[in-house]
Amino acid sequence: MLIKYLPLFLLFILLLVIIYSFIFFEKTVSFDSIPSVKLSYNPVCNGSDRSPCVDSLGCSGERICVRGAWTGCINKKVCNPGERSNCIENFCSTGYKICNECGTGYSECIHPKIIQNKNETNNSPSLTVNLIVEQKIVNSSENKSEEKQILDFFKWVESHNIRLVGVNKSTDYFYYNGSKSDDFLDAKNVPNILEVAKGLYKIPDDILKAMNGKTVYLSYQHGRGYTVLSSFPEQHILVNMGRGSIIEQPLTEVQVIHEFGHILDYHGIRGIYNDKENHWADLDNERAIIFNVTFPYNPRALAPPRGYIDVYSTANDAENFAQHFMFYILKGQDFREFAKNDALLKEKYDFFKNKLFHGREY
Repeated sequence: MLIKYLPLFLLFILLLVIIYSFIFFEKTVSFDSIPSVKLSYNPVCNGSDRSPCVDSLGCSGERICVRGAWTGCINKKVCNPGERSNCIENFCSTGYKICNECGTGYSECIHPKIIQNKNETNNSPSLTVNLIVEQKIVNSSENKSEEKQILDFFKWVESHNIRLVGVNKSTDYFYYNGSKSDDFLDAKNVPNILEVAKGLYKIPDDILKAMNGKTVYLSYQHGRGYTVLSSFPEQHILVNMGRGSIIEQPLTEVQVIHEFGHILDYHGIRGIYNDKENHWADLDNERAIIFNVTFPYNPRALAPPRGYIDVYSTANDAENFAQHFMFYILKGQDFREFAKNDALLKEKYDFFKNKLFHGREY
């Protein structure tokens, strides 16, 4: 009789064990105690949204949402800013037109000024065309000195694990087409490369480490600076491009420091795209409050509102950070003067001084 009902008895015991285990587990484990995982950054856009924007030159363009963050502002160029192109009428060149500062179009045709030689009679005037030729003469000793400075600079960036790459294409080209092997040139021969050195030398090593393992692309093309936060092959954006910045001609320390400000902000503080140089994550919340921009950007404003160092710093929170970072290094005295009577500017200045530069001022 006992053997007959033994399986049912064992099944009943097993059921009691399961019920008891469930009740005990529910009482001892609280799901509220499981720590939440903090995302490295908060998405600021959705899907593949596109939004009109204005770049650092005040040129209209478009930005695209990629992985919850906006790409930089890109405007499609048809020419290189400042370049001249012949005006053709009836198969003859009648003058020239100049590419605008945005690279999106040309000016009206400009005809060379014709001057009549006053030494000639009206019956036989002599016509001359004013041509202005700028020639830069550098003696051999100066050339050698510059070559040594460039070599020293390359040793310095190598010691900081930063790559310098010369390129023959523009930011817009790389953005839409990615990079190929024949796009790269010897960076030592890129014009104005020592301006890049001047800018990077001014950044303290303990801040410059945000550039560890990144690349500075030095372009022969004329244009502006652009920060490469990551490559997005699935969207066909910046394919094969390393993280870092693209600096276009004329290379200036202003461009270099401003674009590094974006690297420090996006990678160093916010840790966007899981960048490994996220050394200042503890400053993320404070940075978000101090550099938040809550009003529409007006690039045609004659003066910045209180709390902003210039008009471009009102474009968005990223440009707000990068512009004030650049001013802190290159125009520290002006920054301090403006901050004396402006509480928000003082808050920004103190953020850089105390939280990033550890008291160092310029």
